[in-house]
Amino acid sequence: MSEDTKTMIAHEAMRQTEIRLDDLLKNGHAADQRAFTFAAIAIGAAGIFVSPAANAQFPVPSLLGCIGIILGALICILSALPQKFHVKGHYYKDWAGHIDDEDNLFQCYSSQGLENDERIQRNEDSLEKAGRVFKIGVLVSLTSSFS
Repeated sequence: MSEDTKTMIAHEAMRQTEIRLDDLLKNGHAADQRAFTFAAIAIGAAGIFVSPAANAQFPVPSLLGCIGIILGALICILSALPQKFHVKGHYYKDWAGHIDDEDNLFQCYSSQGLENDERIQRNEDSLEKAGRVFKIGVLVSLTSSFS
């Protein structure tokens, strides 16, 4: 395989990792919006449920259900708290070593592509963790609404 072909493949592979990083960022934004939307709906539902509880003969179950719904909403909000998330692009200092070492373009692309792979994995791990927290919040809210 010629050096030009290897360089073109490495360039395309790095470009694909940048696309993946962009897509993960969009997924993260969508997950945050989903968490905040669910939390807002849950808090609104708790407000609707708490009104009749004030006039009920036995208000404690309804009030506890409302507290559970709000707790679940707060857990959902926790899933959307800011966290370290990697985006595409590098600082110049990340390329300076390649210049100092007189690396060819193929080596530069390959190195940066591998760094992007690590960033992709960290982003996927963050999204997975946030997804688990969101599911817990939803389950707490929904099961509390039946009390």
